[in-house]
Amino acid sequence: MDRTQTVRRSICALVLLLGVVAHSSGQTTDEVSKYPRIEKWADVAAGYVGCFRVPSANGVLNYSGYGLTMSGPNAMFLTKESVVNGGFVAAEIEIPADIYPSPTTAGCVAASLLQEPTEVWEGKFTQIADPSAKLFAGHVNLWGLLAIDNQLCMVGGVNYDASNSGKRSAFCRSRNLAARGTVSNGIHFGTGTYSYVAQGRPITDEKAGYTFGYMGWIPQEWRATLGADACAGGTGKNITFRQSQGPSLTCFRSAELIKRPADVPAQFLLNYPYEQREMGERMLGWWQSSALPAATAWFPVYEANGFTPKKNPNGTLVIDKTKPLSMQYGSLWNGTGRINSFAWPNKSRTIMFIANMGIGEWCYKDCPTHPFNPTTTRPDGTTVIGGHHAGPDTYRVWFYDALDLVKVRNGEMRPWEVMPYRVENITLPGPKQRSFNIRSAIVDARTNRLYVAQFSDTWTEGGAYVDAPPVIHVYQLP
Repeated sequence: MDRTQTVRRSICALVLLLGVVAHSSGQTTDEVSKYPRIEKWADVAAGYVGCFRVPSANGVLNYSGYGLTMSGPNAMFLTKESVVNGGFVAAEIEIPADIYPSPTTAGCVAASLLQEPTEVWEGKFTQIADPSAKLFAGHVNLWGLLAIDNQLCMVGGVNYDASNSGKRSAFCRSRNLAARGTVSNGIHFGTGTYSYVAQGRPITDEKAGYTFGYMGWIPQEWRATLGADACAGGTGKNITFRQSQGPSLTCFRSAELIKRPADVPAQFLLNYPYEQREMGERMLGWWQSSALPAATAWFPVYEANGFTPKKNPNGTLVIDKTKPLSMQYGSLWNGTGRINSFAWPNKSRTIMFIANMGIGEWCYKDCPTHPFNPTTTRPDGTTVIGGHHAGPDTYRVWFYDALDLVKVRNGEMRPWEVMPYRVENITLPGPKQRSFNIRSAIVDARTNRLYVAQFSDTWTEGGAYVDAPPVIHVYQLP
């Protein structure tokens, strides 16, 4: 049996083993197939309500906005990815009753605090990896939250895990942030380990990187069909081989998560594994390689959304095989995307991943000749010498059809064969920010409102910028 067959059989076995969870609520495939899709971002933008500001809390909530999750009719939790005074904080805010548009960040109405920013991990982050990894707070990030009954569950991971030490991603604790001693041990989504080859070397891991970035809810009407009510995901962080090469959804039952077991049954419904890309499988984008046996699989979506590949007079593609494709004309995914959430409206087939991505020539680390090299374009003179970049950056939405996830669960497709039906570069209201960064975006199931948390450090006329908490944009979805 060759390597491709081994991976395919392993994934199929995972789907069969973990796709058996059931729910008593929800609708059949025939019923949910009748729901409409959101066909373009203009349909969302037409419902713009306005914006509100996250309170600063004496600067503690600057750079926050990750992990948005509704905690009540007009309230939400959020977190901050990096360590604060030796710990990791979350807070609960009340959504303002009167929300309106504003051309300035300062003009957005301010939210109020319901629970002050409080350290929530209590040192348990060390259980992301085995004790031999000897993790410290500066090694990890807290990225996602999900309020489930009386618990607040969290996901996070090692922020630069070249050794792929991460083995668990989830933790649950009391929703009362002041309560101490309530944090669970580390929890792993799925069961067992997975063996594959990445970057020319054999890898065995728990694929914790596929679930360490975010969590969110599946709408009620889809739960019976998908056998789950929530999903986690992981993509766009440092060290790309340990996570999905594009949007991802690993779905599970929230009732199982809050039991706090060592392993929660889960099913990969959407992901783009690094190892499948190396085997020439159809993928979302082919950004580091010029060996392209299946790269044309995403060209129809690419062209349908206004990204025009270069072609010869006879219609064949103009490809310089000495360079990655995205260095020639970009891709639907090129390793620079920063997806921190997903947004799934009620009674809709549309799943939106709203994030940011570079859309120029792709480059790794410092590239002095690149027209948008960070060392030559940042007004404050700061230098970036690590990671992937492909300036200029933009906000982008990947639109997926939920019916494709049903096909994956039923064994009719594999998770990496699912393609977005639309990919669109978008703008957000308000002033231009120093950097393009969507912290998270969720839908409130009670109101079908979309909340988009935008990183905020607005440029001033003098070229300096004002550090500020995130702005949250609100849209009433159709």
